[in-house]
Amino acid sequence: MPASGSDVLFGSAATGNFSTTLGRDFTIGQLVVSNAAAAISLNGNTLTLTNGLDLSAATADLALNSVVALSGPQSWNVAGGRTVTQNSLLGGPGALTKTGAGRLVLNSTASPGGGTTLSNGTLLVNGS
Repeated sequence: MPASGSDVLFGSAATGNFSTTLGRDFTIGQLVVSNAAAAISLNGNTLTLTNGLDLSAATADLALNSVVALSGPQSWNVAGGRTVTQNSLLGGPGALTKTGAGRLVLNSTASPGGGTTLSNGTLLVNGS
């Protein structure tokens, strides 16, 4: 398990289960997906991010099926041709800036306290 505030990397060295269930609430720094062999999904308890998402070198998509809390302002960088799908509540006091040419899909309630800004790419809102 990562230490609180640590960055978490799903990369080319990752093998095995790319669907991870959080057995408890976690707070991490940055979630990085880079050259993973398959799509990644996070399920279960609340994931608090302190430093956003980096899929700028991703070769796989990311599905966030856990509640995600933004602890402060942050960037979600999604590479062209890649998709991040948020299927559960997205909230917290932080602001979200979507960067990169890829796509962010919000399929549930998204209410970051600091608002949401589209800097680049596509933002698809299917929730509220």
